Amino acid sequence: HNLDITVSISDELKYNFIEKSLFDKHSNKIALTKNEFKLLELLILNKDKTVSKNEIENHIWYDDSNTDSAFKSLFLRLRNKIGKDTIINTFGIGYSIILK
Repeated sequence: HNLDITVSISDELKYNFIEKSLFDKHSNKIALTKNEFKLLELLILNKDKTVSKNEIENHIWYDDSNTDSAFKSLFLRLRNKIGKDTIINTFGIGYSIILK
């Protein structure tokens, strides 16, 4: 079973699971924080479904509590790095990622 370690997020960006890094089309590394790559990986691994806010919180802050502002700020930072329209919020259901 051969896991593809690099996923295309858009025409401009690729994510590498081994390096936990984003790369642009010129192969420049875009740094991600621990929580940013955890969120990105969770969304990529569930790319065909919507992930609930609860699932995301349990995946990222499993050992401590988080605030709503920390949650929103994490999404804001990640969207700034991967593109505003890449993460879709379905109100009351959760979040999903659109991969090109």
